[in-house]
Amino acid sequence: MLEKHLATLKGLKGVKEVKRVVCGGCYDFKIITALAEPDFGAWEGAAFAPEAEVLAELKAIPGVTQVETQTFTFMSM
Repeated sequence: MLEKHLATLKGLKGVKEVKRVVCGGCYDFKIITALAEPDFGAWEGAAFAPEAEVLAELKAIPGVTQVETQTFTFMSM
């Protein structure tokens, strides 16, 4: 599922990186798409596309019990 959407995510205006995070203990799976701040608003205005398709595909995977989204900020210190 991620490989299917990876080129689209990496092609978003302002994308710095796309990361996949998996917890070895609880098996949480996260896709982190980091954008430059000036480009975030435009992506938000586009409903974070392709988010709807990604969420639908995640929910359709057998054994997946919960799918959520979260917006946060990264700051190097």
